[in-house]
Amino acid sequence: MTNKKFFYLIIISFFAILIYILSGIYGLIDYKKYKIHLFENSIDLNFHYKYSNRINHLRERKKDGKTTDYLFNNIGNIKSQNKVLFLGDSWFQQINKNDHNSSYKSLEEFSMKNNFEITNAGITSFSPSLMQLQYGILKNEFNIDPSILIIHIEQTDIGDEYCRYRKIKKYDHQNSLVSIKRFDYDKEIFNGLKIYRYTEIKLNNKNLSKFFKLSNFTIEYFFKKNFFRISKIIENGWMTDKQLNYYKCRFEVIQSFLENENKDANEYFKKTLVEFFNYLNSQTRVKKIIITSFPHKKHLQNNYKTNVSNLIDDVLADYSSKFEHLNFSNNSYENFNLDKLYQTNDIASHLRPKYHNEIFIKKIIEKLN
Repeated sequence: MTNKKFFYLIIISFFAILIYILSGIYGLIDYKKYKIHLFENSIDLNFHYKYSNRINHLRERKKDGKTTDYLFNNIGNIKSQNKVLFLGDSWFQQINKNDHNSSYKSLEEFSMKNNFEITNAGITSFSPSLMQLQYGILKNEFNIDPSILIIHIEQTDIGDEYCRYRKIKKYDHQNSLVSIKRFDYDKEIFNGLKIYRYTEIKLNNKNLSKFFKLSNFTIEYFFKKNFFRISKIIENGWMTDKQLNYYKCRFEVIQSFLENENKDANEYFKKTLVEFFNYLNSQTRVKKIIITSFPHKKHLQNNYKTNVSNLIDDVLADYSSKFEHLNFSNNSYENFNLDKLYQTNDIASHLRPKYHNEIFIKKIIEKLN
């Protein structure tokens, strides 16, 4: 080997080792950033990973310390033939913040007084197609087979279905929905891959091997993420910042489906509801399905043109009385101070806990009664 070639080999080796060391250092920094979100044991990790492969994402944290809490939990400890299942997004998941919040206590008291077994399967940003998959998992793998379903359909579900989930749904040869792919290389709010891999490294923690594993993963993730980005550029062409926001389905994009009427998105959402409702209609044990919807603050301020409640009514016109729409958009809110009704600076328009219980949960309990 000539001196020149040997020199080049030394330089290349030096930069390769430097990149590897820097990757490990970056991995350590990134690992610390995610540390609070990591799982404590392999049982939780494997459970979360298994079901996020099928339903995109689960709850981030357990409620009572049970592994299944990532997917569902019981309200109260009643075991009964009268089973109620709550399916929905953060509007139902927020019931579980702690056992002492008023919404949880109201449902717990109702459960014990009326001998109802209540299961809450609310998960943030779950929309109808994810609920459909989740229902099948709960029934077939956890023996949760309710006679009454309470389903919350959120205003942002239109954008979730059309923008976030539409292109990553997987159907079998019978055209039945079987999974919705997880966001692994997008900057999405439910990108769990780093959490899964960092947990694996944490649970096999040996200081020296940890550094090498973090370096290896950092390099692997860098190449896979950029390969993913390149494939999207090939698929969609070079995107402007506005197009990139749309592709990543940021909240302002999700919100835009409410600010303006998007006929394609509305029709697609109604098609998704039909698929979901037909599936539920085929479940013979389910005797009653109560669907709830609630206006956002900007609906009441007349800043939104599209209301998911109207799309639900359009679809339900073709279904029997087994389905009932508890439409809170029909209520009058003239006597409410909207700044007190909704949580401060919450662009997703969640209700304050007091009104979440006294308006929303209270009406659901009245229907159950």
